[in-house]
Amino acid sequence: MGKEKTLYRALQALVWSGFAISSTYGTYFMQQKGIPLSIIGTATACAGLLSALLQAAVGHMLDEKLCTWKQHLTVAALMNAAILALLLLPGGRVGYALLFAVYIICLNTMVPVMNTACFYYARKGITIEFGSARAFGSLSYAIIALILGYLTGIFKEVSVPVTGMIVMIVTFLIVRSLPYYGADTSAAGQEAHKDRETGTSTDNFLRKYPYFIVMLIGFALILALHNVFNVYILMIIENVGGTSKEVGIATFISAITELGVMFGYGYLRKKFKAEHLLLFCAVFYCIRGVLYILAANVMTIYLIQLLQTVTYAIYGSASVYYSDEVMDEADKGRGQGLVGGTMTIGSVIGSLLGGFICERYGVHTMLGCATGLAVAGVVLICLSLRMHAKRT
Repeated sequence: MGKEKTLYRALQALVWSGFAISSTYGTYFMQQKGIPLSIIGTATACAGLLSALLQAAVGHMLDEKLCTWKQHLTVAALMNAAILALLLLPGGRVGYALLFAVYIICLNTMVPVMNTACFYYARKGITIEFGSARAFGSLSYAIIALILGYLTGIFKEVSVPVTGMIVMIVTFLIVRSLPYYGADTSAAGQEAHKDRETGTSTDNFLRKYPYFIVMLIGFALILALHNVFNVYILMIIENVGGTSKEVGIATFISAITELGVMFGYGYLRKKFKAEHLLLFCAVFYCIRGVLYILAANVMTIYLIQLLQTVTYAIYGSASVYYSDEVMDEADKGRGQGLVGGTMTIGSVIGSLLGGFICERYGVHTMLGCATGLAVAGVVLICLSLRMHAKRT
């Protein structure tokens, strides 16, 4: 059983390392290839929209047993390695943007499937504490971001796809090593299969979980601000006199501060409901957005990055557990897919908003608009909590 826990932690570490390549340094890579910010934002947004659709579809496929989580992760890792290899070849700006968009799509579909694998093992009697496993993802994200900050200073943009390709090849090897014990034959799994056969979970999903959908819409707006922080961190730092090296340091700080919360999420989970933790982190996202607007130098940005502890560190674990807590067994795969889709819908909004507004009106206006969306998200999350309370 120790083997599953170790390999699963490695999987989390590697997949989230892939996001250091896509979100933190994807903008840098494409800018170095001469692609304007507005086009980068559009490409990223389209990738996010397609990701959201595919994440929901993949979740449905898992629920219907059309593929296994291991099969999907294997194919996605190989595809990403191939795409990153193609980015090393000479090409035009449109080709680079399209390839990077496909990489983002494949990577995004891996997240909910990876989360599903954790609960798959739990139903097999193998306990893998998600929070601590996710903490390894944050740690690796921090390390890769810091390393890339220095590598891009020496080898420029070529270091981005090379690093990503290595990460995806190792991910493939880890996925192949993860044990798979066949379809779920537990009592819960059999009940889920029965529900799927009757079509209940498909036909009545919106009526069964209206509060869940409202929560996801609210967090899509919150995560638009989160995406602006990540994708346009280079612009935010350049606005206060920094460079790509400082991007690596700032990203390292935010990612490393997640560790305490993620390792300790098991304790938080016993004390607070996931939905209340989600509201808490949403409020702090709004505070963080305001502080970014007021920031005057790189050191201030570094200090604001510490708020990752009470923003994404909580969301990263609480969102996964929230879905698992409120979904019937038959709908858990779809629930995880929709949670993953929320992240990518947020990336669509944030990418379009950030790309066009930053290019035309500047960093402060971009941050102000994104923070306004986050405030609207908090209102929707409060509404979701009220709806859920009435139903229970």
